[in-house]
Amino acid sequence: MNFKQLLAEDDAVSPVIGVILMVAITVILAA
Repeated sequence: MNFKQLLAEDDAVSPVIGVILMVAITVILAA
């Protein structure tokens, strides 16, 4: 997966940010 393509497509950015936020919250709760 190319990050440049993800950044270029707004429709692809939202889901990626959502996943990152979910992972970050999981890590914070786990810690």
